[in-house]
Amino acid sequence: MRNQHDSKHLAALREQTETTLREIIGDMRDIAILDVPNQRNVGDSLIWAGELAYFKRLGYRIRHISDLRTYDAGDVRASLKRGGVVLLHGGGNLGDLWPGHQKLREKVADELRDFKIVQLPQSVYFESRALAIRANETMSSHPDLTILLRDNESISRAQDQLPDLNCVFCPDMALGYEPPRRTGREPQKHILVIARADHESATNLRDLGTSWASPSDVYVTDWWLDSAETVRWRVARGVTRVQAFMMRARHRLRRRLRIRVSGFRLPQSWMKLALIAINEENVKHGLKLYDRASDVLVDRLHGHVFGVLLGKNHVMVDNKYRKLGAIYDDYTGMFSTAHYSTTVPDAQRRILEGMDR
Repeated sequence: MRNQHDSKHLAALREQTETTLREIIGDMRDIAILDVPNQRNVGDSLIWAGELAYFKRLGYRIRHISDLRTYDAGDVRASLKRGGVVLLHGGGNLGDLWPGHQKLREKVADELRDFKIVQLPQSVYFESRALAIRANETMSSHPDLTILLRDNESISRAQDQLPDLNCVFCPDMALGYEPPRRTGREPQKHILVIARADHESATNLRDLGTSWASPSDVYVTDWWLDSAETVRWRVARGVTRVQAFMMRARHRLRRRLRIRVSGFRLPQSWMKLALIAINEENVKHGLKLYDRASDVLVDRLHGHVFGVLLGKNHVMVDNKYRKLGAIYDDYTGMFSTAHYSTTVPDAQRRILEGMDR
């Protein structure tokens, strides 16, 4: 569990986030939230859980929800016909490393010019100067769009790569999630390693094996195993796939008939329930992973955030563009359970020293 110092620091970060959201979103209470996670990534689901916690505390009413494949401008307008604000889910995909999310972001900016748009806290990273220029031109043409950024390195990159956008600092919203209290059962003498297996990885963390911490057990994963899927997760995922199929059919009919086609979609309430269920199951899986471990070694940002929220001793190494280090330097490095290493061997040493306490 978190100590008193960590709890006070977390409360201050939450207050700062709530103040920023009130200032940026304004007096509107009805919101649409787009690009909601629909995958196995526990970190994205943790951000979503934090977002929901803030929306509830601030009294926002979610009128529309969609994921990467089920966004439709007409559906958003129908849901916000009395006015509201369009929010884009936060995370680490503002840039060209995850092009699908960036294309959706630019499409939303182009198609929903009659709504205030707020991008919830993100990290910024473009490898391509040309793609950064295009993103800057497309998004800055919107009359009322604000980008919230979760670290000062992203603010600096945005000043260079997205100079015409209104960018405001706001802590990562996963910190708004409050985990359930543990049962009191002591964790196993067990090291959990959350290691990236994608193109953001900058280390060999996933290749460490288990012999380096003998006789302690070491469990290595990239957040998720297929065996962790629950019946609820599979059913909810099926609902979203049906919605995506129906919307593809609707778009094809629109192109062929050149008229607006109504219908061909599931009720909004179904999508809300399905996406909430998928993300709740992901977070439950993350909680189980951490509950079994005494110490954690991570190169995923929200592996670090999970450690902070649960008061779990953990050591982090960075991804390819210092996504973890930037946030650690700005505010999460003040948590007593968080430790940052620049190399994997140093991180291993610090984990083993921590277990000897």
